[in-house]
Amino acid sequence: MTPAYAQAFALKTKTGSFLANKDVTGRGNVIVLGSQTAEDLFGGFDPAGRKVKLNPTGKAGGAVPMTVIGVLEEQGQSALMGNPDNGAFVPISTAQVRLFAGRDALGQLMVSTVTVVAGEGQSSAVMGQIQQLLRRRHDIEAGEDDDFNVVSQDDLLSLVGNVTGLFTAFLGVIAVISLVVGGIGIMNIMLVSVTERTREIGIRKAVGARTSDILLQFLFEAIVLSVIGGLMGMGTGIGVSWLITKSGFVTAKVTPFAIVLALTSALTVGVISGVYPARRAAALKPIDALRYE
Repeated sequence: MTPAYAQAFALKTKTGSFLANKDVTGRGNVIVLGSQTAEDLFGGFDPAGRKVKLNPTGKAGGAVPMTVIGVLEEQGQSALMGNPDNGAFVPISTAQVRLFAGRDALGQLMVSTVTVVAGEGQSSAVMGQIQQLLRRRHDIEAGEDDDFNVVSQDDLLSLVGNVTGLFTAFLGVIAVISLVVGGIGIMNIMLVSVTERTREIGIRKAVGARTSDILLQFLFEAIVLSVIGGLMGMGTGIGVSWLITKSGFVTAKVTPFAIVLALTSALTVGVISGVYPARRAAALKPIDALRYE
């Protein structure tokens, strides 16, 4: 890229400096490393002035030595530029001539992507101007399709939002199915518990326990069972989120709303799945319960 790339994406160097105009005009063999890339290659050592070899072709003898002139501050994931922490940045002229086949059939240097920073509220107007300019430059007649793409950050964010929404809906369906299966499991456990404790229920009623006492006892047990399962699931979710974040693939965050929703869902499932077993236990007659073997 060019030096303006750092300004466009607000990149700052932790050590050294970013690419300069002289590096582009002189096709300098210099490189700026992302924070994670520098950590992976040099560990705790300062890489400034050290050499790295780039071999994009993968062929023997194709490695190009590059001098590290700077390391970026930690940036984090970005919808528009990926994760610069895992990147390495070289002058565009060096990449075109020495690293990649950067010329077209006419021998002209090619550029694959151009980043433009527009003023606030001017994104649509600037995109239209860019489209008209490129159509003229590419000799595209009226009615012909563009041979390029003009994409704004809003478009990318909208796409990411749509993908995230679908992913959330998919996980929501799985969560609902899990809640239904878990509720059925709790209900079956409580029904077995009622059957095994029939004589206990009969004794409690015989010594004065009311129907509401029996009902609340078994309903409370179902709720406790469900909440314990919810807490275990929540702990697992927090652990998985932490591992995903550590992997660097995507940043996962557990919000207070998600925790409240998880506990509320577990509580609701406990109440719903425990009502029928509790009512069945409460409806037992003392004499019949005492006779049960």
